[in-house]
Amino acid sequence: MPLQLLSFRPVLSRVLLTRMQWLIADTVPPHTRIEILTQLAAQGALDREVVAFARVVPREQNETHQARALLTTMHREVPYRPDPPGLEVFQDVRETLAQGGDCEDLAVLFVSLAQLLGLRARVVWLDQQIHGAMLNHVYPQVWLNGVWVDADPSVAGAELGESPMHAAARLR
Repeated sequence: MPLQLLSFRPVLSRVLLTRMQWLIADTVPPHTRIEILTQLAAQGALDREVVAFARVVPREQNETHQARALLTTMHREVPYRPDPPGLEVFQDVRETLAQGGDCEDLAVLFVSLAQLLGLRARVVWLDQQIHGAMLNHVYPQVWLNGVWVDADPSVAGAELGESPMHAAARLR
């Protein structure tokens, strides 16, 4: 079933790149982007290919081990693939499963899979100033033992609970 983003039509570019990709305007604020990504994640949890992929993730006895198994599986099976230069593209989880994706695409897939595995997860927006330039990053967090825990599938080798920036610096 194709995703309906009717409530967000004004913020999405009129350019539909493929059936499963949308060009996002630079003027869209972070809170609206998070709303769109949350909607994509909810829709993704209903997709039969995502449901099938969730069966690949080893089942664990507790939520912390389950979240770690999901993060490890995503690092191994779903590659990071940046957006084309100068463009911000959001894509359907099916596209991410097939070809990989950038930080927000992987975050959306993680949240979809977490929901299917019985975990509570959300998409988080991070603004970071690095060398005088403002950069943003999107990643998931999972609710474990009463706190939100970072779980970044876009930084290969990032550990459960490790901040994305710390993981990226450690793994350089």
